[in-house]
Amino acid sequence: MRPRRTLRRLLRRMDRRRAGLPRVLVNGWPRSGTHLLRRCVSLLPGLAWDGLWVPPGIDRGLATLDMPAESASTEPRPQVLVEFDRVLSSLSPGEYVMTHLRYHPAAVRLIEQRGFRALLILRDLRDLAVSLAFFIVSHPEHRQHDYFSRTLRSDDERLLACIVGTDPPPGSSVPRMVNIGTRFQDFRPWMCVPLNYTTRFERLVGPQGGGSLEVQCREIETIARHLRLSLAPAQVESVAAQLFGQGSSTFRRGQIGSWKEHFNEEQKAAFKRVAGRELIELGYEPSLDW
Repeated sequence: MRPRRTLRRLLRRMDRRRAGLPRVLVNGWPRSGTHLLRRCVSLLPGLAWDGLWVPPGIDRGLATLDMPAESASTEPRPQVLVEFDRVLSSLSPGEYVMTHLRYHPAAVRLIEQRGFRALLILRDLRDLAVSLAFFIVSHPEHRQHDYFSRTLRSDDERLLACIVGTDPPPGSSVPRMVNIGTRFQDFRPWMCVPLNYTTRFERLVGPQGGGSLEVQCREIETIARHLRLSLAPAQVESVAAQLFGQGSSTFRRGQIGSWKEHFNEEQKAAFKRVAGRELIELGYEPSLDW
């Protein structure tokens, strides 16, 4: 750990005013607005981030871990849980960690044992698919970049792949991508976890992203209450004024409903087939007639 980071953490641990604050897990499906949520939390009084992320290997390890939700096993803890617990235990009250963590009951138990509160951000899956397609092409470090750039020849093909998934040829080093409805199911159970609050990109983005200032301010207040904070109206307005388009190199447009500019009829039909019901479940559509 860098000396300046160590000093900042030491000073925060000595600050008794932070004693009543929880440790926080800031979570989101990639391209759902995780950095928007991070920005919101960073603007709340007393909360701090030192750039700490849950390593992706922990998420992948948890996804392969087979453990009953109420396991009382006395077997040694799997290494992935040891590593996850090490990350969690490194935080002090009022500090938060970032992650794209799929649900697993063993992870939830550790988060609860360490006194964390969790925040999850979700987004219209159609807008998420559009954002993901642009992100993969513009970021060479992404595991799907070469496939999207060299094998898929058009933006329409890339968007369709983000909806229905990819199935690279045998022997390819490119990992398979499952369809967007299946990917959502990895995060869905978080919505029922008591220590978690699920926010929405559409509620938090505000008027600059096509939303409402009133709804944005209400959502900031709700997030603060979940983290045991009480904000004055002026504090809420200050957070709202600083939210949009800040603090992330991955920010592109941040607009609600941008899928309407990109989806063709084939993509609409494919989406309804693989994730239409999930869209209704999340409240973005009342039926498949869109």
